[in-house]
Amino acid sequence: MATFTQFGTGDIQTNLTAQKVTSGLWTNGGTLNGTSGLGFFTSSTQGSTSESFYHIYDYNPTNTNAQIQFDIAYGHYAGSGSTKESGASAGLTPTRAVYSQWRNLLLESTVNKFTVNSVESDDIYVLNVARNRYKQKLNPDGFELHISGAQNPLKLKADTSVTAVQVNGLDTYKIVSGTIATGKVGAIEYGDMYPEEGVVILGPTQLDASASLATARTSEVNTYNAAKLFTHMSASNHFAGKSEELLKSTYYFIRVKNGEYNFTANPTFISGSATDGIFRWQSMIGDPQVYITTVGLYNSNNELLAVAKLSKPLLKNYSKEILIRAKLDY
Repeated sequence: MATFTQFGTGDIQTNLTAQKVTSGLWTNGGTLNGTSGLGFFTSSTQGSTSESFYHIYDYNPTNTNAQIQFDIAYGHYAGSGSTKESGASAGLTPTRAVYSQWRNLLLESTVNKFTVNSVESDDIYVLNVARNRYKQKLNPDGFELHISGAQNPLKLKADTSVTAVQVNGLDTYKIVSGTIATGKVGAIEYGDMYPEEGVVILGPTQLDASASLATARTSEVNTYNAAKLFTHMSASNHFAGKSEELLKSTYYFIRVKNGEYNFTANPTFISGSATDGIFRWQSMIGDPQVYITTVGLYNSNNELLAVAKLSKPLLKNYSKEILIRAKLDY
C-alpha cells in the first residue's frame, strides 16, 4: 500500500500573475453605519482623560463581540492640545509624540512637517486602521468617510483619478471631497491616504473649515481634539472601507492511479487484530472499496505542511483512477 506519492514533472503549476482580492474592511462588512448596532463606539475606560487617541469599536465594548476597528489620534508638531507629564520638559506631550511618530514613519527623514492642501500643517488627525483589518493594504477605491458639520456632512474619498504618488517609498493618495459613487467634488485636499500602512492623515485646518470641528491648539492644555473628530464621525455614522491583497496561487495535481490507495488503516476495514489483515467483508477480497476524503501535502522530510479537504468523499478501487486539484493561495 502506497503511503506517499512524490509529485512528478507537470504536477505542480504556479500562477505567477497575482490576483487582486478585495473584501470588507470591518469585522462585519464594508461599512460602519449603525446597521444592527454596528457603528462607532469608544470604551468608557479611556474616559475624558484621553488626550491624543481613541480606540474605535464596531459594537459597544461591553458586548463580547466588540473588536477594535481603527484608532483616532490627534498630533501637534509643538505639543499643543494636551498636557505634559509631571517633570517632563515643555512641549513633551502626547500630541507631540503622536505627530513625531507618524512623521518618522511616513515622511522622508529630511521633512519635518506634513503638508495638507499644499500648506505645511502643524497638526494632524490620524485614522489608523487595525492591522488585522486591512490585510496587505487599504483599497483606495473603497474608501468613503462622512464627517458631520456645516456641509451636513462632509464626504471624503481617496482621489484615485490620478496615479499614486510615492512618499518615502510608500504609495499615497490625496483625500478629497466626494463619494465612491459620484467621484471627486471640489479642489480642496483634506489629507493623504497611505494604503500600505493602513493610515489616513487629515488636516485639522481643512476639517475646521468644512466640518466645524473647532480644533483647539492651546499650549499644554488638554483640548480633547481626538474626541471631537470621533463625535463628528459617529454623528454621520458612515465609514466605508475595503482591504486589498495580491494573491498568487499554486496548483497541485494529485494523480491517484488505479493500483494505489485502495486500502485503509481504518480499524473497521478488517476483523481480528491489525496484523491478521482479514477483511471484515468478503466482498472486499480482490475488490476493496475505500473513500478518499483528505489530501495531505508533505515536504521532503515527510512533515505535513497543508491539508486539502474534499467537498465529498470519492470512491476509490482498482478500477478507478482519480485526479484531484488542490489550490494553495499565498
